[in-house]
Amino acid sequence: MRLNLLGTLLGLFLAWAIYKIYAGFKTNIAKARKAGYPVLITPIYPLSPLWLTTRHFLLPILTRLLPSRLYASYVFVMTPDWEYHPSPCSHFARLGSDTFVVASWNGLACYTSDAAVIHQVMSRREAFPKDTQHYGILEIFGSNVVTTEGQVWRMHRKVTSASFNERNAGHTFREAVRQTVGMLGGWFSSSASSSSAGSQEERRREGDVEMTGTITTLEHDTKRWALNIIGYVGFGLKLFWPHESMPADMDPKLAKYGSLQPPSGYSMTFADSLATVLERILILLLVPSAVLKRIPPRWGSWASKLHEAWEAKVNYTKYMNAFLAEKVQDIRAGVQEREGMNIMGQLVRSKYDPSSSEKKDGATTKLEDSDIMGNAFIMTLAGHETTANVIHFTIVELAMHPEVQRRVQRDIDAIFGRDSDPETWDYEKNINALLASYIGAVINETLRLIPPVVVTPKRVADTDQWIQDDGQRHQMPAMMPVMPVISAVQRSRRYWPALQDKATTKQGDADDLDDWHPDRWYLPSVSRGQSPTDDENGEGNQQQEEHYGGYQGLDTSPTLFRPVRGSFIPFSEGARSCLGRRIAMVEMVAAVAVLFQKYSVELAVDASDEEVQMMETEQRRSVYSKAQKKAKETVQQAQSVVTLKLTMGRHVPVRLVKRGRRVIHHGPPKIAQPRKKYRMGPPPTTSKVSNVSTAPKPSSTLYRNGRPRGTFGAEAVLHSRLEFYSRTGSQHPTSSLGVPESRTSAKSTLAAASFSSREASLMTPSVPNTSSLGVSVFHTPAESIDTLRSSASITLGSREVTGSTTCLNPSQEWKGSNGDGHKVTSGMTSVSSVGSSSCTYTRFLQVLQDLSEANERLRTQNNILQRKAGRSALTKEGEERRLKQLTREEHTETANAPRKSTAGLFKSVCSIDLLFLIDTTMSMRPYVESAKCQVRSILDDINRVFLKQAEVRVAVVGYKDHTDNPSLQFLDFTKSTDEVQSFLNSLAATGGRDSPEDVLGGLQQALGATWKHHTRVVLHICDAPPHGRTLHDFSDERDHYPNPGSEPHGLTYQPILKRMLDAKINYFLLRITKHTDRMALMFLKEYATAGGDCMLSEKNRYYSQVSGIKNIDGTPDGGLVFREAELGITLTAIQRLVVEAVTTSVMSSTEDGELPGRQPDVRLEKDRPQWGNPAWFDERLIVKGFSIDATVTAGLDDGLAFGTSMLDRMMESDMNITVSALKLNLCKRKTPFAQGALRLASFARTNYSRNHYVVKESKTDGDDDDDDDRRLRNHSLAHLVEDMRSQALCKAFALEFNSILADCPEHTIDFVVTSCFECIGTLGRKGKCMSIEPFLAGKFVKYNGNAGYANKEADLANDPSNQAAQAFSHFTFERSRGQFLVCDLQGVGKTMTDPAVHTLDPYRFSLSQTNLGVEGFMFFFAYHECNHLCRRLQLRSTATMFMDGGKKMQFRDCWPSRGLGNPLDGNEGVVCCSNKLCGRILNPSQAVTLKHSSFPGYRWCDECLPQLDEFKLNPRWCWPVGGDQRHRYEVSGFFYESQGRSIPFTCLKHDK
Repeated sequence: MRLNLLGTLLGLFLAWAIYKIYAGFKTNIAKARKAGYPVLITPIYPLSPLWLTTRHFLLPILTRLLPSRLYASYVFVMTPDWEYHPSPCSHFARLGSDTFVVASWNGLACYTSDAAVIHQVMSRREAFPKDTQHYGILEIFGSNVVTTEGQVWRMHRKVTSASFNERNAGHTFREAVRQTVGMLGGWFSSSASSSSAGSQEERRREGDVEMTGTITTLEHDTKRWALNIIGYVGFGLKLFWPHESMPADMDPKLAKYGSLQPPSGYSMTFADSLATVLERILILLLVPSAVLKRIPPRWGSWASKLHEAWEAKVNYTKYMNAFLAEKVQDIRAGVQEREGMNIMGQLVRSKYDPSSSEKKDGATTKLEDSDIMGNAFIMTLAGHETTANVIHFTIVELAMHPEVQRRVQRDIDAIFGRDSDPETWDYEKNINALLASYIGAVINETLRLIPPVVVTPKRVADTDQWIQDDGQRHQMPAMMPVMPVISAVQRSRRYWPALQDKATTKQGDADDLDDWHPDRWYLPSVSRGQSPTDDENGEGNQQQEEHYGGYQGLDTSPTLFRPVRGSFIPFSEGARSCLGRRIAMVEMVAAVAVLFQKYSVELAVDASDEEVQMMETEQRRSVYSKAQKKAKETVQQAQSVVTLKLTMGRHVPVRLVKRGRRVIHHGPPKIAQPRKKYRMGPPPTTSKVSNVSTAPKPSSTLYRNGRPRGTFGAEAVLHSRLEFYSRTGSQHPTSSLGVPESRTSAKSTLAAASFSSREASLMTPSVPNTSSLGVSVFHTPAESIDTLRSSASITLGSREVTGSTTCLNPSQEWKGSNGDGHKVTSGMTSVSSVGSSSCTYTRFLQVLQDLSEANERLRTQNNILQRKAGRSALTKEGEERRLKQLTREEHTETANAPRKSTAGLFKSVCSIDLLFLIDTTMSMRPYVESAKCQVRSILDDINRVFLKQAEVRVAVVGYKDHTDNPSLQFLDFTKSTDEVQSFLNSLAATGGRDSPEDVLGGLQQALGATWKHHTRVVLHICDAPPHGRTLHDFSDERDHYPNPGSEPHGLTYQPILKRMLDAKINYFLLRITKHTDRMALMFLKEYATAGGDCMLSEKNRYYSQVSGIKNIDGTPDGGLVFREAELGITLTAIQRLVVEAVTTSVMSSTEDGELPGRQPDVRLEKDRPQWGNPAWFDERLIVKGFSIDATVTAGLDDGLAFGTSMLDRMMESDMNITVSALKLNLCKRKTPFAQGALRLASFARTNYSRNHYVVKESKTDGDDDDDDDRRLRNHSLAHLVEDMRSQALCKAFALEFNSILADCPEHTIDFVVTSCFECIGTLGRKGKCMSIEPFLAGKFVKYNGNAGYANKEADLANDPSNQAAQAFSHFTFERSRGQFLVCDLQGVGKTMTDPAVHTLDPYRFSLSQTNLGVEGFMFFFAYHECNHLCRRLQLRSTATMFMDGGKKMQFRDCWPSRGLGNPLDGNEGVVCCSNKLCGRILNPSQAVTLKHSSFPGYRWCDECLPQLDEFKLNPRWCWPVGGDQRHRYEVSGFFYESQGRSIPFTCLKHDK
């Protein structure tokens, strides 16, 4: 029985497990495919903690037991360190994508090597946060900047970043020099034999020591080097090497930490405890402390390691507690901080120093003691192995490449000199030269090839996020880990140039990106506009909204290769980039400079020095070649254990030798026989030319996403050759321009030889001379113009490289093509010194320029002649070219558009300050009691209306009359409903002598409340007016203070209301009696004068005078609301007031900072348009542009009516909303008839149509406009095309909406078709971008807005168009399943124009300033009330969906296609007028009848159809080429104009 029960339970468990696995696979695969990337399905989740700890021994077993076909496709992602070796890019190449998603039954993970994706993931911190739950174990000593997120992280970041400044970088430079000198001393002291240590050190400083012994502890020594620097950087301590002695005058407090022997009370020195903690960090993180301290070391070597880790942690903690206490004591005693960097000292000061700037900022920047300890440790951990490993691998790579060492040493000599003392080096003077030199290139190349970490894990936020990749949008599932693979993107051929010649590249070896070549850092960078790592001004990709501290400059020198953003991220990117990246670079370049100033590094070979001396040259080469191969294999076996490093005892043995003494013959320098296409080198850094600014480098040939392709510019070749000769100096007789050689002549010549685009294409090597090294030296332009010209055409083909103009004379200012000014000193050799031949070259360039200008004039004249002859100047190829150009412009505009997040906008503007102003005199007793009962329901109702998102604060002012005590009672704003209810219950309706009350005193008290939120409302409940005969209709006998201002406080209403208007307070009066009618009238006039939206109650006796008045002085809407309503309808009225206030507030909020200020009004057309008088249109425009194709012709081209599938395709991508080229002649009225904040509208018509049109253009008001304002007002074609596409999508929605409601024609919706163009043939208008659409005659009505407004005016309550507009907006959200919502509907009758489209995807219609995204969805539903059309359409989405964060969306599943017929079946569907400037929606009956026999396949509206014959031109003669005879043909000018085409010169048959 028990066995049966056990078997049943086991079976149930297995069934549950199988179901769980199946359901997990199904769900996760669906989510992964939604992202749109290749999906890799794995049975085991590669990021599972269990797999990560067991894969090293489980994977070999599984691969041996299972057939390879079961795991071959995905096994790489399960393999340890696949992200680093053998070649991480090969895995992405095999999958055919730079991004892929791994889907398992228990998780998803996205791996990417796409720079664009990585840049978005790292820069959008809120959308892709750090997964801090995996970093919790790093809080071993306290929370820190790595383990926190949100506001807590921001606090940690700002406090810790204070120490990372340029002044402290200088201190670190000097300490790095000192520690490198100490490391050298350790190597030489360990190899000293006969001489004493002191004499050995002295000889080493003089450079007299020939060599060290074999160094097998290079990795350990670089870690000790980094640790000693960390001791200084992190704690302000000076740590020493074992062979060094502590200075006698060292501060006793610091001596305890720098001592080489454990102080009393400690079992380890500070340096040893810190080093052991860092070395055994994994043990400390994974093994509980309770276990560590109980394991005796006698149990074995493994136990000894555990015990050592525990002992180190105990000692380190004691040191840190003592250090913290000493720092606190010093601060309280007023002891000044010692000069130098000290992160922990800065953290302590942030809490305990009263004068600290961090303390002044408030408690939000105040760390706890544990936070101080945690941050100090995490900075030590982050900066220890990372820097140490980079220096370790750099030394090894330099040992494998002796020719690179020599180039590094030449730069060191140029910067510092060979005999200078490193301790005298000046940071400020030399750091930029170091970073720009070959030393900087060497460090950058190591960071590229062997980054400190290979993956920087991120995750998707709690909701799905969108990213853009290669023009496509991808939806990333919520909570999915995103793993940017650093080593893959930094080796990708998409972003990095290769150096090898095709002739020398081995078969199957596509490039050398898996090899270490610092030369690549001197290739031309990507150009501006192609997303380089940093912008032109060197600001980099910084957070625009908030500065999070730390170094803000470039990660690489501006003179080096500048990679595409996201392709070089050894220090991460974005807000969470490495704080210490500048410090790290300073340490590393300092170390390389000190190491190689007087010494070289060699690989230790498998032979003694004596054996090597007896070898022939070829044997020596062979021995060293074997050592190089072995070293490379060892480096490739590095493993990622926290950081990328050599493990399991692997090491590369090296030794130091004095420069000039080589035990191993490395063979001839590779630079003598370059196998690389371009020999690049760093710019010379001698003081003689340090003040020379060279011309900007030209761009390489580029494709989208900033990926360099093809041949680099000729100027880069020249730059490369000149830099090469500057390095070989005396080894060639003349410089590249024939100038006598000196060490600086190459650089000087380069500065003077900045050249134009034509010069750049000519200055390419041709017939070469040969230097003493066998390297080709090319001639000057003056020597061989013809030869260089032919060579340039061979090298660059027809490409033209952008460059600069020539500087011919000494001491003159050179100006580049971009206006940058550079000075060439008089002592410098310039091109003019070449001789008179340079003048010939200049004249030659002038001739080329004249020929180019003449060719441009001829082409323009040819186009004019073609237009006059009636032939279209735009061929089919030209049209395709224009469409491609438009696509590029759209991508550029979208990429460069400023993105301001709308997240939280709804909550921000819907949060309300609501003040109840209540008359509490005796006559108000029943109303006060009523108010007490309704307050709670009012607040609950406001929360419900605003989707439980709003923060509602309530204040109450109760007032009586002057003689009452108390006359005023006040509760300031609070969020507590109970507190408000309690205060209201305390109000007693008593007092009141005369008829008026102290209303003005109550308003003055209301102004004294702590108003905070953007939406502010005073809700006034009263039955009596204020004192003063101007505010009531009582006789003077009934008012004790009848004269205005005579009341005890001397108050009058105008100043009080002005203060309310200035404070943006909306006023809502609940009317009880007629006694307040005049008060309401006078208050309304003040609000109306200020531009408020004002209305009196219909029961007000003055209602007939100002009923419905708005903006009575004609001023612009001020965004304020004044309402009077009866107390009996408070709930509905209050809701309406608050929502209308929110609407106006949102409109101003979304425009603040995004739209330029309202431009000065212009003179408007007063006369009625004279459509029949062509002479009345006083401006003629020749334009070319684009019109929408999709809604007009797409369905017809397929022989099908416009159907649901087209709407689905248009919703899927903007590219599916196709456009076609347009060419028109327009007649336009110069004076506009209407204006908005940014645009002007003018009447217009075309040559061959009587249709009425409107041309819209942006406002301009002179040359002194702000650049940003002018840019926003004069939108590019890309902006206008996006508007076209959005309106086309709206029309597609309308087509289906109308087809479903086909039996309700009164509720149909239509949208005007918009086309955009650029003027090409009018003086003063050339280049001006405009749009054209049909003119709508009639009363213009706004039905709803893009931020919650819905027109609920009484006269429109039953209007079919208003009902249809509200239902249509709801329909678009439902039909798109929450992807789109069309709103801001306005127009004449059922024809709408200028709609707004909110999108779930932030990249759709991203140029629009009215797209509020999800926030726009919430604004709509907050005020939308479903009508009978919504119910008829069976729309299921409601406002309640957003109350749960939008996680429970409900939509109608099936949509009918009634009215969408198929002509193939004999049914006519709903289509549009084929006139691309009209596009009116036709009903099925019109689609059948409105055809023209001469134009089969086209449909026309009743207005356009007769014009096909009305605008037929006189018969023309066709003169065909060939045997056909001439003949007459007829042509409809209207037809060709309606298609945006020029009238053909021949008949359709012969129009080829």
